[in-house]
Amino acid sequence: MINLSKVIHTGIIKAQKDYITWSGLGLGHSAEYLIVTNIAQSIANLKYINDIEFLYVEQSIKDLAEFDNLKNKKIRDGRCDICIEDLQGYAIIEVKNTLTNKGKTYDSIIHDIERIKVFIENDNTIKDGYICFLNANFIKDKEDNKKNRKEIKSKIDNRLKSFKNDIETNFPNLKFIFTKKDFIEKTDEDMIWGWQSVVAKIQLK
Repeated sequence: MINLSKVIHTGIIKAQKDYITWSGLGLGHSAEYLIVTNIAQSIANLKYINDIEFLYVEQSIKDLAEFDNLKNKKIRDGRCDICIEDLQGYAIIEVKNTLTNKGKTYDSIIHDIERIKVFIENDNTIKDGYICFLNANFIKDKEDNKKNRKEIKSKIDNRLKSFKNDIETNFPNLKFIFTKKDFIEKTDEDMIWGWQSVVAKIQLK
């Protein structure tokens, strides 16, 4: 069976590294559709050897709810970034290019979790949900050494830990299985930059 979290990481990391090469910036400064496209491509590359039957990008939530007889449930409208169908059912993947929005809150990701929660609580065909995002921070005017790299890693780890604590408190009936990939880099602007590819698989407890 496909390890979907691992494949999602492949797409996120490729998108981020490509964009750094192009612009010198991370994808927190750009559109998240670049991540969506790379994740979808990573999944599509494995499609015919892992029993994935269909892969949809920007799938209508309204259509998905009607197809699964959930039209009377209160679900925030819009589109899910990626939806895949395999022999066991469906999985929904929601993508963000940054952990926090402009107001420094997790609201955008929280809305996605709430929508995933409705599907996996009420629909036997949607078995898993995933949220994935980039978590990044930097320190300026610091020498690139082991101590300062440890400092920036601590910053991004602490922010992720705070987010995990919040969602586990707010969604006590959901199980979140987190995986992350860490990268620490020195930039040309005298910054030490840390970023993480983060994926959380969501299931009912």
